[in-house]
Amino acid sequence: MSDDKSEIKAILIGNPGVGKTNLINTCLGMDFDSEYNSTSSGSFRTKKLIIDNKLYTLNLWDTAGQETYKAITKIFIKNSQIVIFVYDITDIQSFKDIDDWIEMCKQNLDPNEYISGIVGNKFDLYLNEQVSEKDVRQFAESRGMKFALVSAKENPEAFEIFLKELIDGNPMFESAIIDSPEKNGKIELKKTNPEKKKKKCC
Repeated sequence: MSDDKSEIKAILIGNPGVGKTNLINTCLGMDFDSEYNSTSSGSFRTKKLIIDNKLYTLNLWDTAGQETYKAITKIFIKNSQIVIFVYDITDIQSFKDIDDWIEMCKQNLDPNEYISGIVGNKFDLYLNEQVSEKDVRQFAESRGMKFALVSAKENPEAFEIFLKELIDGNPMFESAIIDSPEKNGKIELKKTNPEKKKKKCC
């Protein structure tokens, strides 16, 4: 992970086949891949997000979900500031296993140094849904997490909106703020006073 404070490390975690790679790729404007290709290690792509007229640099990490690669996934979890647990709404086991993924994060991250959320992917296949939205919302709320239903195939914008909701107004990311738009052809880093926290409106 870069030491550059203008960057935020976000990691997607979940069982094989839930669509983590497609969520990242389509969020970046790439084509949806209908063929399943398992991720064998970890990699990241950079996403620029403008929130409240400020530009954030988000490193989205993709991880392997197979049991064989869990030791590797633990390595990539370290220093994550955002953890997104992904499940497939047509696969109830992928939701049940989120508890195991949460436990892995608790063992490898300081609870005060990251925020987390839950994403139900493949909402375009809602007719085959196996996981109740109500149950997941209750699960997320009981753990203080945000929740969203998305579709990497049909509505990648929903995932981007979810990312913005996780970041917006959170004092943890004040040091990651860069003013936007550009001033005189340059983007200036804005340093904030960590003792002055933003007041969240409404």
